[in-house]
Amino acid sequence: MELSYTPDKRDVKTIIEMIDKQYIAVGEHLQQILTEKAKTNNEKFNPRDYMLSQRKYCWETWRASNLIQSMLIQAMPIPELMFYRHDDKSQFRKTLDGQQRLTSIYLFVNNVIKLDMSKTIFPTFEIEGEIFTIKDLQGKTFSELPELWQDIILGFTIRYTCINNCDEETAEKIFTQVNGGSKVLRAAEIRRAGMGGKLRKSFNIALSHDWVLHAITTSSIVGNAGIEIMGHVVTLLDNNCEALELSKSTIDNILYGYRDSGLPETMQEKINSVSEYLNNTTSIWIEEKKQADSQKEKGKKVSNYNTYRFSFLNKTNTVTLIIAALKAQELNIKEKSFAKWAYTFFSNQSKEYKEHCGSGSSKAIDIENVQGRLDTVTDSLTTLSGINNKQSEGEAISA
Repeated sequence: MELSYTPDKRDVKTIIEMIDKQYIAVGEHLQQILTEKAKTNNEKFNPRDYMLSQRKYCWETWRASNLIQSMLIQAMPIPELMFYRHDDKSQFRKTLDGQQRLTSIYLFVNNVIKLDMSKTIFPTFEIEGEIFTIKDLQGKTFSELPELWQDIILGFTIRYTCINNCDEETAEKIFTQVNGGSKVLRAAEIRRAGMGGKLRKSFNIALSHDWVLHAITTSSIVGNAGIEIMGHVVTLLDNNCEALELSKSTIDNILYGYRDSGLPETMQEKINSVSEYLNNTTSIWIEEKKQADSQKEKGKKVSNYNTYRFSFLNKTNTVTLIIAALKAQELNIKEKSFAKWAYTFFSNQSKEYKEHCGSGSSKAIDIENVQGRLDTVTDSLTTLSGINNKQSEGEAISA
């Protein structure tokens, strides 16, 4: 069936009720809040699907506060929201555009956030002929506002358009078109929206391995950092781990080429294999960390070794670590030897390696720097492999 469009409008109170009943699925952040809310109230809750390609909720409190103040003083209408559904009759809709605004409104009306007016553009404002200042808003929750002000916010009209007969793939394409020119969305967020379900699933599987928790934060794994790291790795794998410029356009061209098919089986196998290799590597690091900590009499203790992050693993180093592990597997270097080498290599970086990590006008993604990092890693691992081989030969002769 062809797409059709239904314009509509509702007041904030009704929109909030529709979100609570899941007639509008907004995004992951609100889904978690609704789940916890139901658990606290001992209510049955079956989370409905939302648009997976959306970015995380990321508005700062001051930005959400400016939106609330604009609604309160009727300064301007909220830009029209966009929902979609798979047919033209269902009462259940998914948010395509407007997640940040809807989440901000919901959080405030439910007293989750307090107003931060530090960056308001309306230091003074008028309500029913009376002049107020931001002191009357600063630090207030919704329930702490005058009842009249609460009613104004709850009665504020929100306009939206619902796209009917819209499947997930079409929704992703529209999302990419709507947000592609926006300065608010980052490259990784646009990339996530446009890469398609099959490729996104491959990324999620790769990022579900234990070792990842020691490189990036839990929230970043499914956020921008995870997407960027996997985008760099897949681009290098597609080029047989030969150097190329890791620019946005280069990465997008590679990833969008796998949009419909997903990753080739051989590439997926390499990613799975290197993930297991790195699981063992980081397990060795953690055990050594535990032993070192146990000998300390003073100092801050690690609360959870399962998610302990090694500070030297920034984005560039994490990508390089993955490629290094692939190279180490090719050279038949055991995890224990690789773990020792990798920890020393990245925690105490050589001058040669640092020179290719980008500084000043030089960027880490430039082909010269990518080539430099790959060469440094390859040379060092080749030397390690030679040393290991000699040791093995010596052991064999002794035996």
